[in-house]
Amino acid sequence: MIYKIEGVIQEMLFDASGNMTGLKIKGTEGYLLKQGEKEYNVFSPVEMPQSNTAASMSAEILCAETPLKLNPALKAPLSQILVQAKCANKKVRLEIYGDSGTIRESIDPNKINIRSIAIL
Repeated sequence: MIYKIEGVIQEMLFDASGNMTGLKIKGTEGYLLKQGEKEYNVFSPVEMPQSNTAASMSAEILCAETPLKLNPALKAPLSQILVQAKCANKKVRLEIYGDSGTIRESIDPNKINIRSIAIL
């Protein structure tokens, strides 16, 4: 399943080759939940799943401090879009999916693939 989040890039991780291997994003306007001192990112499903059960249509929630590890690492042209957004403190929209493609039911923060990036 493909999920989206809109937010501000907080931190980026790079390998020695300059490829982006991970990032931290903080959701904004409907993509962030606060409970006491803790903040959680909300990842909304982009496409409706084939089954219409409530569990299959629910959003995924991860702690905002949890880094998303990219698999595979983003090459320089794509990572530059995120670097520019972070430097300008611009909001981005990411569409992500897990290791097994669009059939994955939940997000594993250790194996994220980016489907699309947009600066808002």
